[in-house]
Amino acid sequence: MSLIVWSAIPPSGASPAKFMMSCIAEQRSTPLEPAFLVAQLLHPLLCAPRKPLAPRRYDLATYNDVAGNVRNARGYVSVLIDDAARERAENSHRILTNLVAGKIRDSGAIPKSNRYVDLSAVLNDSLYLFEMKSTTNDNVHAQIRRAISQLYEYRYLQQVPGAKLVVVIENPPFQEKRWIVDYVVKDRQLLIAWDGDRRSLHCPNDISRELRFLTQ
Repeated sequence: MSLIVWSAIPPSGASPAKFMMSCIAEQRSTPLEPAFLVAQLLHPLLCAPRKPLAPRRYDLATYNDVAGNVRNARGYVSVLIDDAARERAENSHRILTNLVAGKIRDSGAIPKSNRYVDLSAVLNDSLYLFEMKSTTNDNVHAQIRRAISQLYEYRYLQQVPGAKLVVVIENPPFQEKRWIVDYVVKDRQLLIAWDGDRRSLHCPNDISRELRFLTQ
């Protein structure tokens, strides 16, 4: 079964789609120009905005502790918080981030961050991406799992495939969850460190040399 559309060239300002439908209904006797048909069919494809195949990079800006600074506008404060922002707003996450940033500065590097990456720094000619997680005995497994997936995603978004990924957690995993540390380091080939007293950071002996700038 075939469908033949008969019509004349559409008048100025007429919608091609509506004009074609009216042509079918009225069964006009003049064949529609093939070139016109092709042009109208391809027009949405040719004129559609091109979308990038991959997400764009997000620039990293120098990290500064700005938690607690809230701008008031005529006595009203409007705060829109998504899941990621809510976690970053937590006091423990801020303290952990400031601790790591301080260690980076003490090593002579500049800690940077953006809307996705908690911290980033270039140390010893290597780029590091850090993801901080506040943890308890109840959520340490889930938090480390989330940190791993986020770091992989951030490395992709930043288009830095050679970056070293560091999970930084608030408390050392308790004995029953110590296997997670081995999983992060030996299986995932990532780095991990933890805070113990809000003043110093610790890491497994296997990677202590690589993370010396954090633990010294």
